Amino acid sequence: MVVHRTRNILLLIICLVLISAGTGFAAKVTASAERDRVVDGESFQLDLKVEGGAEGDANLEALEAEFEILGRSQSSQMKFVNGDFSRSFVLSLTLMPRNIGVRQVPSICFGQDCSQPLKITVLPAGSNTGNRGAQDDLLLEVEVEPETVYVQGQILLTVTLLSRIDLLQAGLSEPQVEGVETVVQRLGDDRQTQVMRNGFRYQGIERRYALFPQQSGALRIAPFQFDGQVADGRQRRFDLFPRGGRQVRRHSRPIDVRVDPAPDSAANRSWLPALELELADDWQGKTQEMTVGEPLTRTLSLRATGLPSAQLPQVDFDVPSQFKTYPDQPLRKDFSSDAGIVGSLEQKLALVPTHPGEYELPEIRIDWWDVSSRRWRTVTAASVSVEVRAVAETKPSSSEPVADEPVEFAEKSQVGETGTPQTMKPVTRDPGVWPWLTLLVGLGWLGTLFLLLKARRGNSPVEPSDDDAYVQEKQAYRDLQQVLKNGNPQRIRAALQKYIKTTTTGGENLSLEQFAARAGDPLRHELETLDASLYGKEKPVMDPRRLERAIEQWRTTGARERTRDELPGLYPPK
Repeated sequence: MVVHRTRNILLLIICLVLISAGTGFAAKVTASAERDRVVDGESFQLDLKVEGGAEGDANLEALEAEFEILGRSQSSQMKFVNGDFSRSFVLSLTLMPRNIGVRQVPSICFGQDCSQPLKITVLPAGSNTGNRGAQDDLLLEVEVEPETVYVQGQILLTVTLLSRIDLLQAGLSEPQVEGVETVVQRLGDDRQTQVMRNGFRYQGIERRYALFPQQSGALRIAPFQFDGQVADGRQRRFDLFPRGGRQVRRHSRPIDVRVDPAPDSAANRSWLPALELELADDWQGKTQEMTVGEPLTRTLSLRATGLPSAQLPQVDFDVPSQFKTYPDQPLRKDFSSDAGIVGSLEQKLALVPTHPGEYELPEIRIDWWDVSSRRWRTVTAASVSVEVRAVAETKPSSSEPVADEPVEFAEKSQVGETGTPQTMKPVTRDPGVWPWLTLLVGLGWLGTLFLLLKARRGNSPVEPSDDDAYVQEKQAYRDLQQVLKNGNPQRIRAALQKYIKTTTTGGENLSLEQFAARAGDPLRHELETLDASLYGKEKPVMDPRRLERAIEQWRTTGARERTRDELPGLYPPK
């Protein structure tokens, strides 16, 4: 047992001695390329095999001057055969030529041990290397339309990658524009396509961009670069971890575009170079009917083909002074189409009439430059007629009380069973029965007086008592408080309209603006803030608690009674 353990210790010592001795000998470095002829834009692999003990890492500075290193890997091997020990490792580099022509892989050194240089012939793109015409299997094409454009006009850029081989990985650079400041927008997702080139069918991936130069001058689109990986179909013997494939690279040609300035005629106009421009108005073709104090929204939509929404101007609404206006925030959107980008601008304007009458909103005209015909065009929204009605007054219904009519006493009258006064027939006087007639007349007068009093009590209008009005106002105010807690401006405005009706004599139907003008500050200010939050351009934040405090103050300081006194009563004074 002791002898066996001693033998193992001796073997371990011998191995360590051999390893130490091996490191003292010079290492052998061998460089080999998978092929000596490559096409520009295709990668190849360079293997550096080091046998023995190498001092330090490889110096690759001279190599990187001629070739781009896309990837690297390393494997090692140790052998112990018949008492002989050896070790080696292989450094594998994936290289892409930087220039065409006969290029040289320089001597690569690990410390003092160096490899021999190699010559690599780099052929121009499209050359046949005997490797299945690899360059023709992958094409990168770029097109622009048009090649001459006005400043801020659209340039449609299309990049297409054509392939007859399977791609394991793919990456395409973004557009690089030189010469003038340019806005670049990508149009939608990539498209799949099939095309024929030189009698071969290719699978294509198409990517489109819209370019908008902001200055006139010479514009250049730098070459696009595609980097990908394709299966090379080769695997080394005993390679448990095969490499993914061969790296490939393609470059497109650079493209030059001339950008012309806007014509002199655009000096006093909005400059809108587009393929098409449309203006839509939801008030067209009909007379609008409105009521004083009630808002109504007008919507204008501008849609331009070949122009982004950011370049569309806001439409100026020319509105008579008898209207209050509350513009909404413009809504801008961009869409993609076959013609390029489509920009849209939607504007909403809430109008609140303050006086009844008939009005006309003038037409709206927008000039734009047709890039196809190279001339000015105009889109128009016709004028609109508006009829504004006054606030409808509340009319008494058949169930509501009516004022008393005077009772005629020119003739003696009686009231029948139906309660309707009837004219009494004259009584003939008979001197012979005068005492009886006097008694009868007296009784008739008493009966008539009784019936008149009864009829007057039944037919006289029942005016609402103060208690009933108080209960109605109290209930409406509780409903308003509940809505104020939710904080919805639209529902608050509707609840306020109902509450206002309970605070006016006879349930007068006032608009919110009329009520605010009579109520005074601070309630008037809070009601104006409410309307601005619904229809205003800036849309200030409406504070429900502050509005509730203003209403409570108005209810408790006597302002409510003054508001009621200013309103016309339903029952005329007697």
